[in-house]
Amino acid sequence: MIEYTVTSPPPWSETLSSDAEAARRRPLRRPVRNHRGPHKHKGSATNPVGMCILSAEVSQVPSIAAIAEDFFEACETGKGWESCSAYCAPDATFSAQAEPLSGVTTLAEYTDWMKGLMTVLPDGRYEVKSFAVDADRNNVAAYGVFQGTHTGPGGPIPPTGRSASADYVYVMQFDGDKIVHMTKIWNAGITLKELGWA
Repeated sequence: MIEYTVTSPPPWSETLSSDAEAARRRPLRRPVRNHRGPHKHKGSATNPVGMCILSAEVSQVPSIAAIAEDFFEACETGKGWESCSAYCAPDATFSAQAEPLSGVTTLAEYTDWMKGLMTVLPDGRYEVKSFAVDADRNNVAAYGVFQGTHTGPGGPIPPTGRSASADYVYVMQFDGDKIVHMTKIWNAGITLKELGWA
């Protein structure tokens, strides 16, 4: 058996130690390969070879906020269930502690109710004040102001020519990417008085 005795560090050990330390501190870089699939990417100043870079900012699945906004726009412009159903479960439910909506229990009924309201208030329009997502509870709350003037037919009384401005909130509950329930928070009494209906 041959025994080796090291009496002192070899002259190159210090260099190797410093190189190893530098490598340890150097940030880890993972190789990125050019994308060779059907989609081609042009180069840029920050990506000169046109590499396919995946980012959390790019997603093919719409967020519940985007779905809620699309539903809100369709509902508030009087497109009815025919358009709104694309964002909802077929049996989506509805609730509101407001007398004019006391018999409305499904989103299909409510969105068609809004469609009818646009006949009574032909200039009906809305302004979004806030959209908020509660990720833990999987719902979206939208606060808006709806304005309109009673000049059209179909109301509880003949056209009054009076206008109303109503604050309201929708709370849209999601299951996956579909709205399964919506609650409307609305002080209907003030709106009815403004329109001359009460």
